[in-house]
Amino acid sequence: MKFLVFGGGGRIAVLFAKLASPKHSVTSVVRNSKHDATLKSIGATPEVLDIEHATASQVLSLLKKTTPDVIVWAAAGSEGSAASMEAVDHQGARKVFDAAREANMKRVLVVSTIDARDGSLPYPKYYSEGSKLTSKTFQTAMPDYLKAKYAAEVALQASGLDFTCLRPGALTNQPASGALLGITEMARDGVTEVMDIGDMAAKLLPASRELVAQVLLASAEEPGTIGLTFQVMDGKKTVQEEIKKVVDEKIDVWKADYH
Repeated sequence: MKFLVFGGGGRIAVLFAKLASPKHSVTSVVRNSKHDATLKSIGATPEVLDIEHATASQVLSLLKKTTPDVIVWAAAGSEGSAASMEAVDHQGARKVFDAAREANMKRVLVVSTIDARDGSLPYPKYYSEGSKLTSKTFQTAMPDYLKAKYAAEVALQASGLDFTCLRPGALTNQPASGALLGITEMARDGVTEVMDIGDMAAKLLPASRELVAQVLLASAEEPGTIGLTFQVMDGKKTVQEEIKKVVDEKIDVWKADYH
């Protein structure tokens, strides 16, 4: 397969390229050339395009130039900048989805986040009390990030693309050791009160970035994941076992959220 990875200089994207490049062709889209040496050393081909400022026609031209079988959206705006998050996490994603549809390149994998939802609505029914308390902190502390991620998911759902959307937990740099996919808790056991932002990261269930990269590749190789949105957490099962569970049971957290 030929992959085109947006956000190609990010840690998940680099891990994905390293994992996929021995068997597949990977082109990694970066905003500048500072990642070129790293990407080339792991077998990826860097392609410079600043998605935050790129026009729709520039994105479309890139897709036509690279002709990917699968597009991976793993880009993110600058942390702490509401404008950058809106420009990249939401509007950048929309540019890619629109270009993919116009170019008839339908297979898209998206890295989103847990708790990407309309925060003005009641909690999803599957949220435990601990998850509700954690969500309240998350939505209060990072409203712009979550708003942009949710808006991108709304656009993805309406795009007509053959998508798979991942919602990982609190990202870590730990090696992947096991997986838990599907509809999961957000928080560790024992959350009994609203916490401050400094304590939240320790309470969120973790997801190794390496695990997210593994799930991206496994999803690309399993057409049964098309149309599904599911959470990605560290767990005890293999990625293959958990992907099979998600596919067999058609687990879709988007539908569980209200839709």
